[in-house]
Amino acid sequence: MIDQAHGRVTTRRGGERYTAPFVTPHSLNAPSADRARLVSLAEHLTAIGFTEDGLRTSGSSPARDPWSFASGDLAADGSPLSVITRLFAHGVAVERPLAEAAFGTLSIADLEDLGLIARADHLVRPLRLIRPYQGLFIGSDLPGSQTEIVLGAVPASETLARLTIRKSAARALDLGTGCGLQALLLARHASRVTAIDINPHATELASFNAALNSLDNIDVREGSWFGPVDGERFDIIACNPPYVISPDNQFTYRDGGLARDHVSRMVIGESAAHLAEGGLATVLCNWIHDGDWAAAIRPWVEQTGCDALILHYATVDPVSYATRWNMELRARDRQAFETTVQRWVDYFVRERIEKIAFGGVILRRRAGAADSGGGGWVRALHMSQGPEGSCSDQILRLFDAADFLESPRSRDLFDHAYALVDRHRIDQTLSYTGGQYSVAPAIFRSVPGGLGLEATIDARALEVVLECNRNRRLRDLVESTAHDRGVPVSEVTALVGDTVRQLVEKGFMVPVVTGN
Repeated sequence: MIDQAHGRVTTRRGGERYTAPFVTPHSLNAPSADRARLVSLAEHLTAIGFTEDGLRTSGSSPARDPWSFASGDLAADGSPLSVITRLFAHGVAVERPLAEAAFGTLSIADLEDLGLIARADHLVRPLRLIRPYQGLFIGSDLPGSQTEIVLGAVPASETLARLTIRKSAARALDLGTGCGLQALLLARHASRVTAIDINPHATELASFNAALNSLDNIDVREGSWFGPVDGERFDIIACNPPYVISPDNQFTYRDGGLARDHVSRMVIGESAAHLAEGGLATVLCNWIHDGDWAAAIRPWVEQTGCDALILHYATVDPVSYATRWNMELRARDRQAFETTVQRWVDYFVRERIEKIAFGGVILRRRAGAADSGGGGWVRALHMSQGPEGSCSDQILRLFDAADFLESPRSRDLFDHAYALVDRHRIDQTLSYTGGQYSVAPAIFRSVPGGLGLEATIDARALEVVLECNRNRRLRDLVESTAHDRGVPVSEVTALVGDTVRQLVEKGFMVPVVTGN
């Protein structure tokens, strides 16, 4: 519910009430979504090689740090690619004659009308960045301290993109769209995408980027939280909310205005309520815990009417957390940075916050689940690092695995055959002590990239695991191994059962189910 008269937005889920400020930021200069000129610009950028591969080849790829955008060793050969790279990828002013020659049929006046540049004496300076990302062009603001600043493809948005499910859908939602990055990616596999942001400057940039990339299936709406889609349901939801835990309410993209980790909890609950049957939502979040990260977040998902996969990839202390989220301040005012970090740490002490987790929650609404909630299965998995590359197929495999492990079919794991999946490796070491070698546990890891999941198994079970195939039941393999080793079948059974369950749960192995 949005209450603009009193400057608040209030959401109720699970019997709890949260209240946050209704923020109306001051306007930055708005870009123009002139479709014809933006199409010409995109075609020209592609033609000159202003792509991720092109920038990588030229050695001009911008830093991933959103607050570091200039470079002292940029190519300056006067070519259109080098000029536009300096101007839009790195935010560096260029000489006006070079800019006039770099944009093909588009004039400097065209770029001014689009809100992309400004002329200053003999120089042309950028008013915003444009960077290539996964075959798209992403416009965003130059780094700065404005409360309504809109960033581009920063690490958090890249993480969300990697964890979002990529399958065909009728309707998709990008909540907290910012520059529109998630909406643009969703538009490739969803018939209709709704993009929401409370920041009117963000909705302007999202519309600009939709036009720049010639996408017509994105509906951009301004509003707070889920207010603009009240009563609507979606097949896929992607959300990078302002989840940062802090005493501040300064940046629209970062600070949600709710106490502690209530933003993350609220958005997870509301995302579940806006899923269609079988729909999937991916929500990035931070949450507070006292050492057991899984126990702290489980109650958030247990009564949502959804199955839930919780992925945790880091836990940090308060000082590290405060430092991480104030890097832009350190770059421009060291004293203010130190004061702000100390103020955040004092807040964490008052709130008795000792550990803060980073991760994501993927929800799937159960068929026939009532709006009042209800339980689904919950899986909580730790990743050794943040996700790399698209993890959609791997995540869907984890959902299939949990469905199997929660079903009657898994009551006897040994009745089924199992097959190892592609693209993983096994690390194992030998240790030499007292004249003998001992074999360390085997560690399964996905390669390359992926979710960064690991499974550590007893070395004695590895022989059985490696013999698994689609044509032989696990029970037969266990009996054969027991016979070869001259040990009771029960001994091998006890060794292998938990191993197979873990490898299935973490997606390294899949069951071959032939019956009900």
